Amino acid sequence: MKAELDSKIVLRRSPDVLETTVNDEPVLLHSTRWQYLHFTGSGAAIWQALAEPMSFEALIAALRMRFDIDEDTCRRETEQFLQKLLDEEFVIAT
Repeated sequence: MKAELDSKIVLRRSPDVLETTVNDEPVLLHSTRWQYLHFTGSGAAIWQALAEPMSFEALIAALRMRFDIDEDTCRRETEQFLQKLLDEEFVIAT
């Protein structure tokens, strides 16, 4: 499912995802798909930011404050990562 990530989209974690932390990094299990993910660095920062529902624009702003990255690169790389999370139903866009 390809979601258009514009300023009106609100992203939130799927309630079907179970989470634990191993070595300060998130490890996720999708409870209905039996798929797991593990990520570090900016992926972990994105997941942590989505602890509360957040717009794509707010997420980009938060990431740019945390990392030294230009806006175009941040948008492109964040959208690619989020698209994987959306496709695999770890994140829901409304």
